[in-house]
Amino acid sequence: MFACSIYVGSINFDIREDTVKEAFQPFGPLRSINLAFDHIANKHKGYAFIEYDIPEAAFLAIDQMDDVILGGRNIKVTVIFLSRILQCCVLMSLTYIS
Repeated sequence: MFACSIYVGSINFDIREDTVKEAFQPFGPLRSINLAFDHIANKHKGYAFIEYDIPEAAFLAIDQMDDVILGGRNIKVTVIFLSRILQCCVLMSLTYIS
């Protein structure tokens, strides 16, 4: 089965990866979190990529977390690529058929 990745933007620079994990883990099992880090500035860049094991979890996270306030900022949550969303939709439809 394929994982489904989402983009999370406008993350407050004071937020740590464990806080992002806590916010997004309730939607389903996480495969990975990549909080982009700027080694020169010694802080993250304000966005992350999150990969879920279950496509439905990714879509639920997008639906429930987009424009939610996290650390005082409205975060933006969306799928990364159209091909990924199509892949997830196919997997979701197969799950509901079987």
